[in-house]
Amino acid sequence: MQALRSAGSSTAGERHGSRRAQLVWARSSPRARTPPIFEGVVPLGRAASLEFLAPARGRRVARCRLSDEALGTLRPLLRGETDRGRFATHTEITAATGTLVCRGGFGRSVSRMP
Repeated sequence: MQALRSAGSSTAGERHGSRRAQLVWARSSPRARTPPIFEGVVPLGRAASLEFLAPARGRRVARCRLSDEALGTLRPLLRGETDRGRFATHTEITAATGTLVCRGGFGRSVSRMP
């Protein structure tokens, strides 16, 4: 797996990879779409790993899946039964052609603000 690089990387390929990393990060965030149940919930990243599989051309789509374990951690937080939790997400990015171009995992820490 390739390590994430900063947005200020010096080559076009590294910058392109960084944009893909940002897309994965945004899509895998529980706040990617913010329904009212997420108000006051703050997601933080703890760890990330990405595997770049193919060049990405054209429009890309990122999909995020939560495991049953992650859902078991997140649900009590959303119901207000706890004020923090940790879980992992898995994200895949496909190109407009349907080709899988990137996949990755993110460790999350979430908390509910009063």
